[in-house]
Amino acid sequence: MNLTEYSFESTGVSVIKGAIDDNTVEQARKLIADNWPHKGPPWKFPLLHLGRVFWEMMTHPLVLDLAGKFAGDYFRMDHAFGVHGRGAVKQLHGGPQSSQHSCFYVPASLDGRSGLFAQLNFGFTLYGQSPSTGGFCYVPGSHKSVDPRAGQQLLNEVYKGDMSHPSIVVPTLEPGDLMLFSEGLVHGDTLWRGKGQSRLQIYYRITPGWMCWRDPAQTASYLEYAKTDLERRMIEPPWTGRYTEDAKSMGIDNTRRPPTRPL
Repeated sequence: MNLTEYSFESTGVSVIKGAIDDNTVEQARKLIADNWPHKGPPWKFPLLHLGRVFWEMMTHPLVLDLAGKFAGDYFRMDHAFGVHGRGAVKQLHGGPQSSQHSCFYVPASLDGRSGLFAQLNFGFTLYGQSPSTGGFCYVPGSHKSVDPRAGQQLLNEVYKGDMSHPSIVVPTLEPGDLMLFSEGLVHGDTLWRGKGQSRLQIYYRITPGWMCWRDPAQTASYLEYAKTDLERRMIEPPWTGRYTEDAKSMGIDNTRRPPTRPL
């Protein structure tokens, strides 16, 4: 297990410095600015329809490698979105039992690899943040907690609304960095305290191939923008097996979902 994997497994977060180059960062920034030329994008916004660079980030080798490691070889891209720091509200959410218990973490997966995570977030940084500016924040190791309360309950009942509590971490992120974190992690936003351009990140939510968080029908329209077999496999709806069937019988033939990335 390398440093990236160990950090993610133990704390729920790992930051990979300089994962994408300056040219990719600039392309993504320009597409977003061109679509929201006046006040900038809202707090959260869709992006796969904006340009090819966002598909290239989705299939970045680091995303594929870590998705296979922590969501299994049959992973899928559940949904993608951007987050802009301005307009964010002070809040915590997530946690191991949130969203109808869909944010689980299993310490040892069946094939002997390290923990299986139900939902992974890959966030590419376009404009960064630091502890002084605020922005994305999290409670390290909370993806392994047995406390049944979700993030907002913990903020109100444990932290008493204090986002500056020392157990709530605000990481330093620079343009080009890739942040991986579990949706089972208690995480959220502080109020933005920086001056000038606020944080801007592009997120891809990855799940095992048999599950979803977002209604797959809401992602179906993006198929028209997919250009490769890999991209099409990544945005397929969740499934594991397909039996032959007609109105009178069900066959014994069972097609299994193939690996997302050919082995």
